[in-house]
Amino acid sequence: MSLRLALFALLVLAASPGRAADRIERHRLGLWTLEAYADRFTGTRICRLSGDRMDYHRGVVVLRLPKREDTSAAIYRVDSGEPIDTRTEAMEMARRGLALYDDTLGNPSGGLVRVPAARLTGANIIWVRADVRTRPERFKITGLAAALAAAQAAGCPPESFDRLR
Repeated sequence: MSLRLALFALLVLAASPGRAADRIERHRLGLWTLEAYADRFTGTRICRLSGDRMDYHRGVVVLRLPKREDTSAAIYRVDSGEPIDTRTEAMEMARRGLALYDDTLGNPSGGLVRVPAARLTGANIIWVRADVRTRPERFKITGLAAALAAAQAAGCPPESFDRLR
């Protein structure tokens, strides 16, 4: 009798809508990796597009510098273009629903730099300088547009990138 009950409980738990996902699909798209899964609880598809120290989220590429770096006044340059101060784009990031700062009082920027993906069409490199005392860091972003197109073809519409894990 207890074996039957245990098997029944196992079957119920396995079929529960509270399970996060059946399986995570991973696809390598050049420098980018696409992870996608079906969220059985909400009935939606959740996708994550990431590269070396960067993620795509809500139409923005989020670059990760060391957490200790204060990036609240960071400047970035796309390929060899003009330098862009991230503070000029802060309201755009807030409109997209992205948190500008985390809960750390010592460094609320958390070492993150957010760049609108629309600025990166056809780009290969983003250079980021956290502040005037630091050296610029290089992020290779070649193939972002192709990776986004492949993600869309794999069933990841833009709204599926709304949640980071």
